[in-house]
Amino acid sequence: MRSGRELALWLMIAACHKNASSPITQPEPGSAAGSGPGIEVAPAAAVTARVELLHGSAATVRVSSQVANKAIKPEHLVDRDFNTAWNSRTGELVGAWIEVTVPAGAMIEELRMTAGHTGKGPKGEDYFTMNPRIRAVTVLRYNSVVGTFKLDIARRDLQALRVHGDGTLRIRVDRIESGSKKSWRETCVSELEAWGTLPAGTKPTPATPPVEVYQPPVALPSFCDHLDEMRAEREAARKETVAECQKLPDPQAREMCGVDEPGDPDCASDAIAIAKLAPPWVGASQDCEIADDIYGPADCTITLKTTKDAIVGPSAMFDLKSGRFDVADISVRDVLPGGDPELVMRYSGQDHDERVIVCRTAPTAECSEPVAPSTALGPKTLVFK
Repeated sequence: MRSGRELALWLMIAACHKNASSPITQPEPGSAAGSGPGIEVAPAAAVTARVELLHGSAATVRVSSQVANKAIKPEHLVDRDFNTAWNSRTGELVGAWIEVTVPAGAMIEELRMTAGHTGKGPKGEDYFTMNPRIRAVTVLRYNSVVGTFKLDIARRDLQALRVHGDGTLRIRVDRIESGSKKSWRETCVSELEAWGTLPAGTKPTPATPPVEVYQPPVALPSFCDHLDEMRAEREAARKETVAECQKLPDPQAREMCGVDEPGDPDCASDAIAIAKLAPPWVGASQDCEIADDIYGPADCTITLKTTKDAIVGPSAMFDLKSGRFDVADISVRDVLPGGDPELVMRYSGQDHDERVIVCRTAPTAECSEPVAPSTALGPKTLVFK
């Protein structure tokens, strides 16, 4: 038989082995521990604890739109109240989106969201079944797909989307289940969370993330808005000219009536593909106002669109035979210190060799004066208008 001292020692060793082999579990998504503020205990193999980044760091959230109801606010998405919800613009279902941006060095490992509006009405109405619910989403990091996920439309708790990405992740709605209230056609999400890790040595700081609503780029004024009216005026002028011509006494002169009359005014807008497209840049196009679709000229401008503005780039007149701007390369790059990354474009026209411009969003949205392609781009070489 073991002595009392030997037995106590044996029990201590057994207990140590048992504790060393038992995993430390994390709360399940949607549980009280998983849906509240705080830090999750990472598995034994992990080094860094997971944090709810939206309420524990300087994260931001952006939504594609909002419903025209002042009582329903975008910030309901992250207010930790399952009885409220973000509602998209009426009619925006498939294609609606939510973006999460975390601080530099942070990493998102899991997004959690409800499949709909989990609240109740003042008379106990079930908003969850009355509103549309989300069946499937895609998570993107800029233009790259991080993952596709199905949601259970019978579940009212937070559902986990296992991801891995830094910077900005977008949740795009791919499939919708209509609700019992057919006139309610808004995408709804009651709560959103983003779990992940902060940069080494950084501690979580309690915060409430701001929720911005995406604003489409400002449309540039153009005579193309009145194109039908201008074409009607041009046609009326042609008919008047021909009618006057038919009054000429010379038969040979009358045979030339209506020949070589000017063509119609026209417009053209051609999208320009941007390499490594990333916020705040959302697109670019070459927009041309054509005074005469037979003889020209074409007054062309390159327009650069951001999440908030439309920036006018280089403009030039072209005759219709020579074509328009030739954009050799356009990409999003970080060439100036601080702020959002810049857009760099290399292009040529009918009257000049290749040039390079750099466009920025801050302190003002503008493009630099063109420089030679061999120029080392930076604060000392770029002059803004």
